[in-house]
Amino acid sequence: MKQSIVVFFVSIVLLLCSCSHRLNENIERVSISPQVVSPDLMTSMPGTLLVYDDELVWADATSSGHIHVIDRRSGKEMKQLEMKGEGPDEVITPGICWAQGNKLAIFDYNGSKKILIPLKGLEKNKDLEKEIIKLDERFLGLRVVSLENEQNVFVTLDSLRPFLLVSGSLEIPFGRYPLSEIDDIDNRFDVLQGEIAYNPFSGKLLHSIGQLSYMALYEWNGKKFELNKEKRLSKVDYSISGKSLIIEDTPRYAPTAIAITKDYIVSIEKDKEASSSSKVTQGVGNGRKFSKTPHTIFVYDHNLEIKKIIDIGMPVFRIAADYASNEVYLIGVNPDFCIVTFQIP
Repeated sequence: MKQSIVVFFVSIVLLLCSCSHRLNENIERVSISPQVVSPDLMTSMPGTLLVYDDELVWADATSSGHIHVIDRRSGKEMKQLEMKGEGPDEVITPGICWAQGNKLAIFDYNGSKKILIPLKGLEKNKDLEKEIIKLDERFLGLRVVSLENEQNVFVTLDSLRPFLLVSGSLEIPFGRYPLSEIDDIDNRFDVLQGEIAYNPFSGKLLHSIGQLSYMALYEWNGKKFELNKEKRLSKVDYSISGKSLIIEDTPRYAPTAIAITKDYIVSIEKDKEASSSSKVTQGVGNGRKFSKTPHTIFVYDHNLEIKKIIDIGMPVFRIAADYASNEVYLIGVNPDFCIVTFQIP
């Protein structure tokens, strides 16, 4: 006879007064038609999108690992980078992030290096200028936020803190999770997957966990990141079986992608309280369907208070922002993959 497993069902009411306020408040809803920057992205699935002063960079999420640099104003592709390989200036599984000095940082999910590539003059230069920075093998497989050449934030999902700041020989774990049982959960890597966004102009770092309906905003004080504001956006029902945390249902507010503009925080979320969220959307040429993909952008202030919900009129799943203004860039489907932009009204 199998021993019965005692499952403790826990319903965490995350800032109920805040949730009630959001449900009852007459939040401004706006519909806009964004400007198309690049109408046809030749990929079966685009990945990370980055915004620079004069360029946009997006990475292919497929196994090809191609990285595309396009002119921010014209939408013309300036260069396609093929960084995948096992050479000293290549990466096995590339990831990209912003880097100081108008540089693109390429890191390796299966390696221990960060490669910096200047974007200035990239279109004219036949040979790529590359600066290779060795990373400790202990950080193998971790996502990187590049602060300076020798200063990085690593996303450490499986630890008790979400982040590790590494500055030379100094290592500072920081951040927190919205769970009191975090020490007792051994499937942290699976259930704590989230999104991060960094604005180098303001020094703000944003962390969201969609499954836990949670956001936290950190701010750089010159030496480390300090928690500025955190918010649990809606009620989450979960259970704990043994040492595994199980999310019972997707919460009402679940950010799937985030960015930080000059004055706002923006996220891709489903507007579950509006009838527009039930629109049926056609797929792209490869036959994919996006009927369940959000097409609304939630706009928060830096206190994590919702200000407005913007309907873009198309499925969107990647978001990035101009750090010095309130211009937002998105990768969406219309009807093929495309990059569009709008100013927060």
